[in-house]
Amino acid sequence: GHGASILKLGIRFAQFNSHSDAHVSSRPFLSGHPLTGPYGGNFDDFLHADRRFSGIGPSIAWEGSAPFAGSLEDGFSVDWGANAALLIGKQKAKVTESQTLTYAYYAQPQVHEVLYSASHNRDRTTVIPNLGGFAGFSYRLPVAKISLGYRAYLFWVAMDGGNGARKTDDRNSFG
Repeated sequence: GHGASILKLGIRFAQFNSHSDAHVSSRPFLSGHPLTGPYGGNFDDFLHADRRFSGIGPSIAWEGSAPFAGSLEDGFSVDWGANAALLIGKQKAKVTESQTLTYAYYAQPQVHEVLYSASHNRDRTTVIPNLGGFAGFSYRLPVAKISLGYRAYLFWVAMDGGNGARKTDDRNSFG
Protein backbone atom coordinates (compact mmCIF):
# COMPACT_ATOMS: atom_id res chain seq x y z
CA GLY A 1 0.00 0.00 0.00
CA HIS A 2 2.55 2.61 -1.15
CA GLY A 3 4.86 1.85 1.78
CA ALA A 4 8.61 1.35 1.77
CA SER A 5 10.75 -1.38 3.30
CA ILE A 6 14.55 -1.72 3.42
CA LEU A 7 16.69 -4.70 4.46
CA LYS A 8 20.21 -3.70 5.55
CA LEU A 9 23.34 -5.76 6.16
CA GLY A 10 26.28 -4.15 7.89
CA ILE A 11 28.75 -3.96 10.72
CA ARG A 12 27.90 -2.82 14.25
CA PHE A 13 30.45 -1.47 16.73
CA ALA A 14 29.75 -0.92 20.43
CA GLN A 15 31.89 0.30 23.31
CA PHE A 16 30.81 0.47 26.96
CA ASN A 17 32.87 1.94 29.80
CA SER A 18 32.14 1.99 33.52
CA HIS A 19 34.13 3.51 36.39
CA SER A 20 33.21 3.10 40.07
CA ASP A 21 34.71 4.31 43.34
CA ALA A 22 33.10 3.44 46.66
CA HIS A 23 34.18 4.09 50.24
CA VAL A 24 32.27 2.96 53.32
CA SER A 25 33.49 4.14 56.70
CA SER A 26 32.09 3.34 60.11
CA ARG A 27 33.01 3.66 63.76
CA PRO A 28 32.06 0.31 65.22
CA PHE A 29 31.86 -0.23 68.95
CA LEU A 30 34.80 -2.37 70.02
CA SER A 31 34.43 -4.39 73.18
CA GLY A 32 36.94 -3.84 75.89
CA HIS A 33 37.76 -1.44 78.64
CA PRO A 34 39.46 1.92 77.85
CA LEU A 35 42.41 1.03 80.09
CA THR A 36 42.91 -2.61 79.11
CA GLY A 37 41.53 -3.09 75.58
CA PRO A 38 40.68 -1.26 72.39
CA TYR A 39 38.02 1.32 73.01
CA GLY A 40 37.35 2.90 69.63
CA GLY A 41 38.19 2.59 66.00
CA ASN A 42 37.39 3.11 62.32
CA PHE A 43 36.42 0.48 59.77
CA ASP A 44 36.99 1.43 56.10
CA ASP A 45 35.98 -0.47 52.97
CA PHE A 46 37.31 0.77 49.60
CA LEU A 47 36.38 -0.36 46.07
CA HIS A 48 37.76 0.91 42.76
CA ALA A 49 36.52 -0.66 39.52
CA ASP A 50 37.13 0.01 35.82
CA ARG A 51 35.10 -2.06 33.37
CA ARG A 52 35.04 -2.05 29.57
CA PHE A 53 33.63 -3.83 26.55
CA SER A 54 34.60 -3.06 22.98
CA GLY A 55 33.30 -5.22 20.14
CA ILE A 56 32.39 -5.38 16.48
CA GLY A 57 30.36 -7.80 14.40
CA PRO A 58 27.83 -8.44 11.65
CA SER A 59 24.37 -6.91 11.83
CA ILE A 60 21.09 -7.12 9.96
CA ALA A 61 18.27 -4.57 10.08
CA TRP A 62 14.83 -4.14 8.58
CA GLU A 63 13.13 -0.74 8.41
CA GLY A 64 9.74 0.17 7.01
CA SER A 65 7.28 3.01 6.60
CA ALA A 66 3.60 3.07 5.63
CA PRO A 67 1.64 6.24 4.89
CA PHE A 68 -1.68 6.74 6.66
CA ALA A 69 -2.43 10.33 5.54
CA GLY A 70 -0.87 11.62 2.33
CA SER A 71 2.20 9.93 0.88
CA LEU A 72 5.71 9.01 2.02
CA GLU A 73 6.98 12.20 0.34
CA ASP A 74 4.37 14.56 1.80
CA GLY A 75 2.22 13.38 4.72
CA PHE A 76 1.96 11.26 7.87
CA SER A 77 3.39 7.76 8.17
CA VAL A 78 3.97 4.94 10.64
CA ASP A 79 7.65 3.88 10.85
CA TRP A 80 9.15 0.72 12.36
CA GLY A 81 12.34 -1.26 12.40
CA ALA A 82 14.23 -4.13 14.00
CA ASN A 83 17.89 -5.08 14.11
CA ALA A 84 20.07 -7.93 15.34
CA ALA A 85 23.86 -8.24 15.70
CA LEU A 86 26.53 -10.47 17.22
CA LEU A 87 29.46 -8.51 18.62
CA ILE A 88 32.83 -10.13 19.18
CA GLY A 89 35.15 -8.26 21.48
CA LYS A 90 37.09 -7.84 24.71
CA GLN A 91 35.41 -7.67 28.09
CA LYS A 92 37.74 -6.24 30.74
CA ALA A 93 37.39 -5.66 34.48
CA LYS A 94 39.99 -4.26 36.88
CA VAL A 95 38.77 -4.23 40.47
CA THR A 96 40.71 -3.30 43.62
CA GLU A 97 39.14 -3.66 47.04
CA SER A 98 40.38 -3.42 50.61
CA GLN A 99 39.08 -3.40 54.16
CA THR A 100 41.03 -1.82 57.01
CA LEU A 101 40.52 -1.40 60.74
CA THR A 102 42.19 1.31 62.79
CA TYR A 103 41.82 1.27 66.56
CA ALA A 104 43.52 2.64 69.65
CA TYR A 105 44.22 1.68 73.25
CA TYR A 106 44.03 4.25 75.98
CA ALA A 107 47.02 6.62 75.78
CA GLN A 108 48.80 4.53 73.10
CA PRO A 109 49.36 5.01 69.35
CA GLN A 110 46.78 3.78 66.86
CA VAL A 111 46.99 0.27 65.39
CA HIS A 112 46.21 -0.11 61.68
CA GLU A 113 45.19 -3.57 60.43
CA VAL A 114 44.52 -4.57 56.84
CA LEU A 115 41.66 -7.08 57.07
CA TYR A 116 41.35 -7.78 53.35
CA SER A 117 43.08 -6.57 50.21
CA ALA A 118 42.66 -7.91 46.69
CA SER A 119 43.10 -6.90 43.09
CA HIS A 120 41.21 -8.67 40.31
CA ASN A 121 42.12 -8.22 36.64
CA ARG A 122 39.99 -10.09 34.11
CA ASP A 123 40.30 -9.92 30.33
CA ARG A 124 38.09 -12.14 28.22
CA THR A 125 37.13 -12.41 24.55
CA THR A 126 33.38 -12.92 24.29
CA VAL A 127 30.41 -12.76 21.92
CA ILE A 128 27.42 -10.66 22.96
CA PRO A 129 24.03 -10.66 21.21
CA ASN A 130 22.31 -7.37 20.40
CA LEU A 131 18.66 -6.81 19.48
CA GLY A 132 16.96 -3.52 18.85
CA GLY A 133 13.82 -2.01 17.48
CA PHE A 134 11.87 1.19 17.01
CA ALA A 135 8.35 2.38 16.24
CA GLY A 136 7.13 5.88 15.56
CA PHE A 137 5.19 8.38 13.51
CA SER A 138 6.59 10.83 10.96
CA TYR A 139 5.39 13.92 9.17
CA ARG A 140 7.21 14.39 5.88
CA LEU A 141 7.53 17.45 3.72
CA PRO A 142 9.44 17.56 0.44
CA VAL A 143 12.51 19.03 2.22
CA ALA A 144 12.12 17.89 5.88
CA LYS A 145 10.94 15.10 8.17
CA ILE A 146 9.69 15.34 11.76
CA SER A 147 9.52 12.08 13.73
CA LEU A 148 8.32 10.99 17.16
CA GLY A 149 8.92 7.47 18.38
CA TYR A 150 10.48 5.01 20.78
CA ARG A 151 13.71 3.04 20.32
CA ALA A 152 15.30 0.22 22.34
CA TYR A 153 18.76 -1.40 22.11
CA LEU A 154 19.48 -4.52 24.18
CA PHE A 155 23.02 -5.86 24.67
CA TRP A 156 23.09 -9.09 26.71
CA VAL A 157 26.05 -10.12 28.92
CA ALA A 158 27.93 -7.04 27.72
CA MET A 159 29.92 -6.17 30.85
CA ASP A 160 31.83 -8.00 33.59
CA GLY A 161 30.14 -6.43 36.61
CA GLY A 162 31.63 -8.72 39.26
CA ASN A 163 34.04 -7.71 41.98
CA GLY A 164 35.83 -10.82 43.25
CA ALA A 165 34.51 -13.09 40.50
CA ARG A 166 33.12 -12.61 37.00
CA LYS A 167 29.43 -11.67 36.84
CA THR A 168 27.82 -10.58 33.58
CA ASP A 169 25.58 -7.53 33.29
CA ASP A 170 23.42 -6.33 30.41
CA ARG A 171 23.59 -2.86 28.87
CA ASN A 172 20.30 -1.55 27.48
CA SER A 173 19.16 1.77 26.09
CA PHE A 174 15.56 2.93 25.84
CA GLY A 175 14.09 6.19 24.61
